Amino acid sequence: MGLQASVIIPVYNGAETIAACIDSALKQDFKSRYEVIVVDDGSTDQTGEIVEGFGRKVKLISQKNRGPAAARNAGARAAKGEFIVFMDDDCQADKNWLAEMLWPFESPEVVGVQGRYKNRQREIVAR
Repeated sequence: MGLQASVIIPVYNGAETIAACIDSALKQDFKSRYEVIVVDDGSTDQTGEIVEGFGRKVKLISQKNRGPAAARNAGARAAKGEFIVFMDDDCQADKNWLAEMLWPFESPEVVGVQGRYKNRQREIVAR
């Protein structure tokens, strides 16, 4: 049985946020198989070492800094899943996030989805 989804997380200097992000991606209540790919876009902090700490649960791609679009594209090229889902390194996904993102594709009329997010801060604009 193949992978249904590839969760791609591009990151640049995300040492403060990447562990919680990966934890939430790995703890999805999702019945099908999926992979988590982190693309380190030339971080100069401890991001790479933190990601390596997750071992084989996460595929790490390291590249020179080329920007978030290039990091997303590198992750998409490495993806093995039927669906590609992007997640930012400063996000933490609800345990049902992946299932909620993919169930609309049960309809042949759906070609893409976008999720909403909740700001954990009380300010209107996140810093």
